[in-house]
Amino acid sequence: MIPKDWSHVYDQFFETVDLARSEGIEGDTLAQVKEALRVAMLQQVWSKLQEDYPELREWRFDISTRVTSALGYCYQRSKRVTVAYWVVSTSINHSIDTLLHEAAHALTDIRAQSHGDNWRYNAYRLGCKELRASCSDKSYWKRFAPAARKAR
Repeated sequence: MIPKDWSHVYDQFFETVDLARSEGIEGDTLAQVKEALRVAMLQQVWSKLQEDYPELREWRFDISTRVTSALGYCYQRSKRVTVAYWVVSTSINHSIDTLLHEAAHALTDIRAQSHGDNWRYNAYRLGCKELRASCSDKSYWKRFAPAARKAR
């Protein structure tokens, strides 16, 4: 089995950012363009996941400003996958990987071990880069996570 490859999404993101820069967009406006692009790209990835995995079609995806102590959540009972806004506002790579990480939870039986073999299999086939956690770089976590910033 070959895992999904999302490099075309990253390429599209960076090409659009480069185009915006070449048009003279910079500063806060460029930051707003990048953020809107990240949201659009996540929606695109989620739509593709729902298209390819019928079991995700009844699930919802959202970006939450209320999630401050995690990268994202998978709510099995309400069939909802959430990515924290603070992740979306900082990195396309971590945003997509977090979405894939949480989608792997959605595809894994609720009774299975949270990050066990079944979850790892689903994470791998979805193309999740970090199989243990979406953001293994602790310096990234400490620098950007709102809860971590409050703890300093």
